Amino acid sequence: MLPWASLLVLALISGKFATTPKPVISLNPPWIPAIEGETVLLTCNGFDLHSPRRITWYHGNTNWTTTENTLKVHTAGEYRCQIQDSASSYPVHLQFSSAPLTLQAPVSVFQDDSVVLKCRAKENVVLNSLKIYKNTKILTVLNNSPEFHIHQASLKDNGEYFCKGDKESNKFVSSNSVKIEVEELFPLPVLTARPSQPTEGTLVTLTCEVQLPPQRLDIQLQFRFFRGRQALGSGWSHSPEFRIFNMRQTGSYSCNAKAVTLNRWKQSHEVQIRVQSEC
Repeated sequence: MLPWASLLVLALISGKFATTPKPVISLNPPWIPAIEGETVLLTCNGFDLHSPRRITWYHGNTNWTTTENTLKVHTAGEYRCQIQDSASSYPVHLQFSSAPLTLQAPVSVFQDDSVVLKCRAKENVVLNSLKIYKNTKILTVLNNSPEFHIHQASLKDNGEYFCKGDKESNKFVSSNSVKIEVEELFPLPVLTARPSQPTEGTLVTLTCEVQLPPQRLDIQLQFRFFRGRQALGSGWSHSPEFRIFNMRQTGSYSCNAKAVTLNRWKQSHEVQIRVQSEC
């Protein structure tokens, strides 16, 4: 799947950017491939767009500069954008289909996403029925709608999808194939301690860092910290940091990160913190 969507940059939940901020291009409508003759709206989402910024758009070997962060397109090719003083965005490879039957899919799919696949016939193509397939096996007949819904995406939904329409006289037309790869919502959190070898009685700050994909920076996370199996503090918190003001205990520390709305959580590896004596 292409690494781009509706938000701005790959970031750490600790509030520090992991890399130089990159803008991210989103599409409306958000399915690929697009249909020939239709217009796709590209939006260059970036850091601090509230202040006036020059935005440079790139299409193949052509580029132009504007103050608009949206672009209407109906031509295939690679698109990129660059906001003033930022790195260039990830590329968008846009295709327009003129086939009799086209299967459209979201740009990317993550765990627990609600996914819609659209099987679209050209206006002059009349089909008696539509069927959607996964890895050459029929999934269902699309009787009343050209859409197939995956309500809560998981790894079992990975595969090659295509649709097929029946015409008169035992003829049929097949669409393009779309590969679905369900991506991890977020990786294991990483616990860091500052300082990593504290002196007894000093302040130690634990940070639970989670690197979200640029498509899902809208996810709200909560955090919890542990020494061994003992929870520290009063429970889940929106802060990725936990402060121990009077560090006394050597031990194994870890943290949990949880996606609030999806109630999906992951635990970091344990970090051994050795407290040094004041003597």
